Amino acid sequence: MALDKSIADQMLDPFRGMVKDLQTRNLKGQEFNELNELLQKMEQYAASMDIMEFTTKMVSDGLFTNFSEKYSKAIISASQNQ
Repeated sequence: MALDKSIADQMLDPFRGMVKDLQTRNLKGQEFNELNELLQKMEQYAASMDIMEFTTKMVSDGLFTNFSEKYSKAIISASQNQ
C-alpha cells in the first residue's frame, strides 16, 4: 500500500527542494547524480510501502543521512570552486 500523497509530500518535499536547489545553482556532478538516485529510491518506497515500512526503510537504509551528507558535499564543493 502506498503512502498517502500528502504524507509522502510532507516527508519528501525537503529532499525534492534540495535537488531543485542544486538544479537552480546549475550544479552537476557525482553528488548531484547520487542525490537524484537517492530521491528516486525514496519516491519508489513511498509509492510501494505504508508509513511504518517507509520510515523503517528510510532509516535502516540510511537514506536521510546519506542524502544530507551528499547535499552538503555538493554545496561545499560548489563554494570551493567559485
